Amino acid sequence: MATECEGRKYDLIVFGVTGYTGKFVAEDIYSIQTSGRQTLKWAVAGRDEDKIKRVLQDLGIEGVDIIKADVNDVESIEAMCAQTRVIIDVVGPYIEYGEVVVKSCVSQKCDYVDITGETYFVELMISRYGEQAKEAGVYIVNYCGYDCIPNDMGVLILQRAFNGQLSYVESYMDPEVKVLNTGTWESILKGIRNYKQIKAFQRALDHQHPQPPDVDIPKRRSIFYSDVTNSWCYEFGSSDRACILTSARYRHKKYNIPMFNAKVYSVGSLLKIFGIVLMLFIIVPLNFTNFGFNLLRKYPALFTFGVFRKGGPNKAQLDRGSFNITIHGVGYSVDNTDKKKPDTSLRVKVRGAEPAYVATSMMIVQSALCLLDERANLPDEGGIYTPAAAFGDTNIVQKMEATGKVKFTIEQP
Repeated sequence: MATECEGRKYDLIVFGVTGYTGKFVAEDIYSIQTSGRQTLKWAVAGRDEDKIKRVLQDLGIEGVDIIKADVNDVESIEAMCAQTRVIIDVVGPYIEYGEVVVKSCVSQKCDYVDITGETYFVELMISRYGEQAKEAGVYIVNYCGYDCIPNDMGVLILQRAFNGQLSYVESYMDPEVKVLNTGTWESILKGIRNYKQIKAFQRALDHQHPQPPDVDIPKRRSIFYSDVTNSWCYEFGSSDRACILTSARYRHKKYNIPMFNAKVYSVGSLLKIFGIVLMLFIIVPLNFTNFGFNLLRKYPALFTFGVFRKGGPNKAQLDRGSFNITIHGVGYSVDNTDKKKPDTSLRVKVRGAEPAYVATSMMIVQSALCLLDERANLPDEGGIYTPAAAFGDTNIVQKMEATGKVKFTIEQP
């Protein structure tokens, strides 16, 4: 485990505090500090010191140091990382701005958390810095927001409570979000543009990983009615499935727990689903041309029926936001010795506050605090981890629930 960083000036540095999510993260940490729940030495960082001062003033945050750091200036990023035990990185898209921070964390031996949902970025960091992080005793933990903590930790809870062997899980995601900021939109557009490169990279890595078992997950149409949620659903191409299976591989390798398969679906009305399909038919072809890409970036509200807007949601929209996730696990009971046909099931429900910013900021802050406070419960070696792999033996679920912004519940079908 990394011990060299324990005497550093700061416990935490929030990199990207002027961004929409960064403001929520800073408010969360300041609330923890001023309420007396925990004493933290922390700072905020970014490239524009004057803008950071204005943001802190608007948020009513006082007495916090400001560090100038720019992803285009590697020395400034290294200097930032050398001063702290943990970096909270909320500067996206990560495929463009994340690597220099990960690399600097490894070289300067400080831990790292982010809220990426960019699977390609995560796989790329594992291939380039996974072994280096392990040798340095550094913990790099991706996916520490709504992408993908609720699903990743929810599946872990389900697997531990499952009376038998898990065969497959189906996750049904139902976020209630009216407006999103354009930073998320940028990441989506760049993910679509990199799709072919991402798939080729993933295929090259497939032979290195234990594969999910060839089980008969119920075959679903592109749009189907689910008897699990009693609603219309469609398969959701999110990072959650990749994260869930990466965590499963970790448990398979470390504890010899059998692999399982996974699918992730999004829940919605038929009108909502057809609206998304229509939007994708317009966005995807446009996005593969430079003219279309620039047009989509310039007018996000026009192409997303007002969902993505500059400035993000207002307070009323945030207060009305929420999410519900139903994780349905199916497998073999302890008496099912031949394991030819699954015969038992269990569910975990995850409910929470507005997912994109309110819940996400809480989740990444609690992830960072786990790296600070529960090092004895982290994996024996440093490396690049998913949340369930890094925090599976910590109290992160209880700590998240204590904030009132998320709740995990085990339910019988």
